[in-house]
Amino acid sequence: RKAGLPVEIEQDCNVYCSELDPGSSVRLDLKGGRQAYALCVEGSLCAADGAGGGAASCELVRHDAAEVRGEGTLQFTAGSEGAHLLLLEMAAGPGGRGPGKWPLHLG
Repeated sequence: RKAGLPVEIEQDCNVYCSELDPGSSVRLDLKGGRQAYALCVEGSLCAADGAGGGAASCELVRHDAAEVRGEGTLQFTAGSEGAHLLLLEMAAGPGGRGPGKWPLHLG
C-alpha cells in the first residue's frame, strides 16, 4: 500500500463522487480509449452529451446506472431534489453492450 492513499484498486480507473445541489451540473471529458460507468446513488439526474444538441441523454434516478462509451464530454445535471453521483472512468475494454443497448453513447 502506498502512503497517503486510502484505497488502492490496482486498476487503470479514476473514481469520482459528487453531491449535486438541485439544478447544478458537473462535466467530465471522456477521452478516446476510455469508458465510464455512472451510478445515481440518490436523487435524480440527467446524463447528457455535453456537446449539446440532445444527441445522447438519459434520466437516471436512485440506483440507476449507465455505461458510457465513446469520446466526448459528459454532463450530469441534478434534478429538483439534487443528486449523489458515483462515476468510474476507466480504460475501455472488451465487453459492454454496444450502441443501442445502454442509454448513453458519445461520438
